[in-house]
Amino acid sequence: MMSIVTIYALFADDCRILFMPKSVDPYVDALTILAILLYLIELVIGITCVEKYLMSFYFWVDAISLISMFPDVSFILEAFEGGMGGAGGESADIAKTGRASKVIKIVRIIRLIRLLRVVKLYKQVKTGQKVKNQKI
Repeated sequence: MMSIVTIYALFADDCRILFMPKSVDPYVDALTILAILLYLIELVIGITCVEKYLMSFYFWVDAISLISMFPDVSFILEAFEGGMGGAGGESADIAKTGRASKVIKIVRIIRLIRLLRVVKLYKQVKTGQKVKNQKI
């Protein structure tokens, strides 16, 4: 389930911008907010159920990927851009935004890889194979 949400988080905003009309934005925003809520629930469950998860590397990967989804919601991005005083068109700001976008995508890809490892471990446990001592 969460791997589908992660794939959505990786590609939905780019697909919305490239292929969808502006009239679809509220629906994509609703799905993105739902994904944010699911990630938030997963983060809280991880904090409460996984030993030494809080402040671990994976906690920070999950937290950063959660925070990185907020600019994907169009009305949040528009409110943020409106507060920049019209400076959004400068080339330096565009370059910084492009670099930040790449970093965010990398963090999301790390999260996807982690979820794939969890699925692999789950399949090993389900089939009764011996699981090596691995961190998730």
